[in-house]
Amino acid sequence: MAGLFYMQEPSAMAPVEALSPRPGDVVLDVAAAPGGKTTQLSAAVGVSGLVVANDVSRSRVRSLEENLDRWGATNTVVTSMPADRIREMGRTFDCVMLDAPCSGEALFRRDPAAVQQWSTAVVKGCARRQARLLVDAGPLVAPGGSMVYSTCSFSVAENEAQVAQWLDTARSNGWALDNVSSLPGASPGLAVPGTPTDRTARYWPHLVEGDGQFLARMRNMGSGGAKHGRPHDIGGAGGSSRRPTNEAKHHDHDKVVSAWTQFATDVGLADLAPQLVDHTRFVVRSNRIWLLPASALGLPTEFMVRPGLPLGRLRPGRFEPHHGLATVLEASSIPHVSWEQTDPRLDAYLRGETIKSPGEPGWVLVCYHRWGMGWARRTQGTLKNFFPRALRWQGRQSPRIGG
Repeated sequence: MAGLFYMQEPSAMAPVEALSPRPGDVVLDVAAAPGGKTTQLSAAVGVSGLVVANDVSRSRVRSLEENLDRWGATNTVVTSMPADRIREMGRTFDCVMLDAPCSGEALFRRDPAAVQQWSTAVVKGCARRQARLLVDAGPLVAPGGSMVYSTCSFSVAENEAQVAQWLDTARSNGWALDNVSSLPGASPGLAVPGTPTDRTARYWPHLVEGDGQFLARMRNMGSGGAKHGRPHDIGGAGGSSRRPTNEAKHHDHDKVVSAWTQFATDVGLADLAPQLVDHTRFVVRSNRIWLLPASALGLPTEFMVRPGLPLGRLRPGRFEPHHGLATVLEASSIPHVSWEQTDPRLDAYLRGETIKSPGEPGWVLVCYHRWGMGWARRTQGTLKNFFPRALRWQGRQSPRIGG
């Protein structure tokens, strides 16, 4: 809840380890929801890097955004478009993660629903979609960059056969298949005639402490050399193909910016973190405002459903800070309350209850120890709870780590 860690299935962490993005890299996560690999990528590229997290399903984007809120991601933007439209952003990327939708055979051990949903027709349908995604994702990798293709399926049709089929064309454009079969815990991929698919990696659930996973890493050694740096222009970002931007319709842009700046000044954020009041990075839509990552300056924000760190929204008579802002902050000179795990007020807050708290009126950062978890507004000695309803614990008992 405080965004200090993300609980992820161990085999599912292997694709990002294989991609090995470096601090400062600009990375595309093609099918990002619910966000496990996105948070892993965000941590790897650091504050100087950028992750563009995309998912074509707007319903799945919601879970992605919730996880980014809890993670406190300041270097990530979210888009929601088909993979073949990502080119319209006009950029290529240092690294591309394609964790493709699949039949989920490797999840059978822990998910009975995955067994019920499986069929040979599902495998064939997934294979067709995976082939299209590979064709669309490849051109998004900058010269010298790499792409990891992964699934949680055992099917050769979804794994080695996909890699072999794609490389048949991609080799002529300078692509090569890296050897990832020696990654810790990995076994070589299965043989497909004409392609060294034993360079791919499989994680078998009877051999590792995790579910099954397949991955392959391909490198773009095409024209432009092996330079590994900032994204390159690829064209296609101009003209009428862009979606119209959704700028402020019901609230004046300047009023939203002014309200945020006043809030940041009142609670001490303007002095504590001057980057939060950097007007060159503000994106305003309707009554909401985001802080665009510095590494995303120059990218077309109209493609972004989440253009960076959400700061909050202008409500009648006040500015309301966003939950995602709370999780990047720590207890400091700004107004805050701090509770340990055994404090019943922490459980009460996570259940969405109001809490008695003497002190000055106004917005208060609620912290677990020193780490921000959410917001409350103190009025007449009571904290009104602004912890997101979707994240609140239900019932009287709360989960306990190790308890």
